[in-house]
Amino acid sequence: MLYMRMAVTMSISFYTTRAVLNILGVVDFGITNVIGGVVTLFSFFGITLSTAASRFFNVDLGHNNLKRLKETFSLFLLIYVCLFFVLIILSETVGLWLVQNKLAIPPERVVAATWFFHCSVVCFVLGVLTVPYTALVISHENMSAYAWVSIFQAVAKLGIVFLLIKSSFDKLLLYGLLLCLVTFVHLTIYIVLCYFKYPESRYRFYFERNRFKELMQFSGWNMFGTVAWASSEMLVNILLNNYFGVAVNAARGVAAQVSSGLGAFTQNFLTAARPQITKYWAVDERQHFYVLINRSAKAGFYLLFFVSLPVLIETEFVLTLWLKNVPENAIVFTRLVAVNALITAFSFPVVYAAQATGRLALFEVVGSGVRFLVFPLSWVFLSLGYPPQITMQIAIVITALCLALRLLILRRIAKLPLWSFISNVIFPASLIALVSCVAPLWISANMTMGVKRFLVVGCACVLATGISILGIGLTGAERNAFWNIAKRKFGR
Repeated sequence: MLYMRMAVTMSISFYTTRAVLNILGVVDFGITNVIGGVVTLFSFFGITLSTAASRFFNVDLGHNNLKRLKETFSLFLLIYVCLFFVLIILSETVGLWLVQNKLAIPPERVVAATWFFHCSVVCFVLGVLTVPYTALVISHENMSAYAWVSIFQAVAKLGIVFLLIKSSFDKLLLYGLLLCLVTFVHLTIYIVLCYFKYPESRYRFYFERNRFKELMQFSGWNMFGTVAWASSEMLVNILLNNYFGVAVNAARGVAAQVSSGLGAFTQNFLTAARPQITKYWAVDERQHFYVLINRSAKAGFYLLFFVSLPVLIETEFVLTLWLKNVPENAIVFTRLVAVNALITAFSFPVVYAAQATGRLALFEVVGSGVRFLVFPLSWVFLSLGYPPQITMQIAIVITALCLALRLLILRRIAKLPLWSFISNVIFPASLIALVSCVAPLWISANMTMGVKRFLVVGCACVLATGISILGIGLTGAERNAFWNIAKRKFGR
């Protein structure tokens, strides 16, 4: 169900990005990207509590304590409603000041950009209210419902494109209003779904001081890591806007869309694995806990690399076919964000494992704290005259450093066998990446760019990656498990 969700939502997302870029134009599309960055500056509150909700829901379900789960959900919902009002105040004061005073927006588009910002705030806070319901559905491992609701949201956004084409109203403002409507309907569906399927989602006032303190301590340390992420992603986006204008934001927005689409392959698998990682820790199944971390990290990388390799080699053709009018710097940004996403794929199960333990202080201060370096380093290099892609190159180095530090800290707080992770995950994944590139790169270098080369290179990537993974990327037990699953599915 998650991969069906991915196939539908990614296809629609790629089309809508192309259509919205063509309908709005480079300037307005760049405005949507940079304003989205400003709004997302405040998203660390929602993201932090989302992680906390998933963790505590999974622990309660792991212990099969439904009474405790109902209390936890009610407490989180109370916190989210309070957060709703805090985020509106912050966004409409600090955020609005940033938009009107610190962003390089063409004067004739300032009014429309300001209204789009207000719409983005509404979308954002409604999305925050959706989080506890989404976390509850995923914690129950009801991936079918999660997939169908996501597909509805993607189809609704496709409908926005056709309304934009037909309308003579200001496209940027109409785009913002329609996004608000889709987000509101999305929230309503989740509330109704959870109300009828999961009785623990029916709110009743609950407040316990010690429980609240436990939730907020976990959230506080997790927020540190999320703020680090926000500074490295969103503040850099604003920095690029000040140095190069909205055209570079448009290029980075395109690259981010490609990265998001590719990353869906990893996220689908990890969305299913995350509840199990937490539940294994909750019931003290340490060996299963360690094995699932390793296999999740490796499988996540393989799935992402499988689809990233043809995009990395044929970036120019893919973007030209997709967008027609490719923003300047979009090609180099796309390749760099794909590399960064591949390194990040190793980190997701490691982060989930640390969150499962609840011991986040050292993990976040050291492992995530280094991400704060991305923004000041980017500022220094841009002030020295370096091109905009230096920001992504810095991010790649910092991402690799974060992974190393997180592994060292997880060994300390959860006794993770570090050499097992390196030998069973990092080494085979690196070898697969090197071996799989040879044939596709040679073909690409000896053919003229076009549909024929793209198809040949794509087939070469699939064959080279598939054979490499089966031949040298899996352990004997994993290979046997793969063939047994294949026989059960297709043996008939």
